[in-house]
Amino acid sequence: EIVAGAIAFGEKGAGLGGGISISVLSNDVGAYIANSTVHARANDGETVQIKDWYDPDEAESASADPADETTETISGLAVVASASERLRIFSGSAGLSTGSVGAGVNIAPHFISDTVHAYIADSDVNSAAEHGGDIKVKAHQATDVDSVIGAAGISSSSAAAGIAAEGLFVFNDFL
Repeated sequence: EIVAGAIAFGEKGAGLGGGISISVLSNDVGAYIANSTVHARANDGETVQIKDWYDPDEAESASADPADETTETISGLAVVASASERLRIFSGSAGLSTGSVGAGVNIAPHFISDTVHAYIADSDVNSAAEHGGDIKVKAHQATDVDSVIGAAGISSSSAAAGIAAEGLFVFNDFL
């Protein structure tokens, strides 16, 4: 959660308030099997719970949220990579003046960059003779942002202005 603000007051002159709130989040998450031989036979019948998420291609409900997490029961091998961000931003500025111009400016850029990879590469998992159990490979990424920003200019004798600008820049790479 990010809270930022600025206020300025000018009794005989200008009241100029300005604020900048910059958010930078970056994750590099990987789960993989490489250059290996794996025997995931699941012969004993035991199961394990793994995380599962909404898949728009398999959705039963159009109202499902991609951030909703559930579980799935499997018997075998799971390779799961996941990154989730939940960002709450509140940012404001104000310029107050009783003698001249009141101006408030607020700028809030947010940068989110995730690399999430889950894979099996150059590996043998089970065999044609021994098929084994389930094999699940999942990469998941979810970004949830709620933001409230504002700017105000207040003057009792002259001009007043408030300007607020926000940008959300999300760069994701998942496999």
